[in-house]
Amino acid sequence: MLARRHLSWPARILVVTLCGTTSGACVSVRVSEVKPGAVPAGACTLEVSVYETREAERSGVLAARRVVTELWRLDGTPELVHSSAEPHWLIEGLAVGRFELRAEKYIDERGATRKLDSTDHARFTLISGDHATAHVVLKHPKRALIGLAIGAGMAVAVGLTLFIVNQTIAITAW
Repeated sequence: MLARRHLSWPARILVVTLCGTTSGACVSVRVSEVKPGAVPAGACTLEVSVYETREAERSGVLAARRVVTELWRLDGTPELVHSSAEPHWLIEGLAVGRFELRAEKYIDERGATRKLDSTDHARFTLISGDHATAHVVLKHPKRALIGLAIGAGMAVAVGLTLFIVNQTIAITAW
């Protein structure tokens, strides 16, 4: 029977920090533009695009991964209005109201729906004649690098603390 090795609390903090920051799974959902009066009065439209990175968003290259984006109506009891795994979609004829666009799931290579490591949503209100544009960005390398730097800093701090404690014990025992 194998003995289970337990990590000390500083090592656990370090592992959790590094795992969370190096996965690169930061998702952001934002409604980037609402054009009033862009469609006939009485209706609204929403255009959604999914991008792999901010650079891909700037150059207009849609994501190859199949991320499920969902549009929910928030007036009264939340109601699913539309769901799609396409990297670009447009829904026309929306009634005026409050909405939430969510990115919480993806479809893996086997076709199974899985939960994203990081999820996000954006809430917005549409009034008569609005055309809204929303962008979903899947990875933020700058955030991952900042997290990695914080994790490395914590590793150095924990290591230095353990070294000092160890040396203090050795000196006092001498």
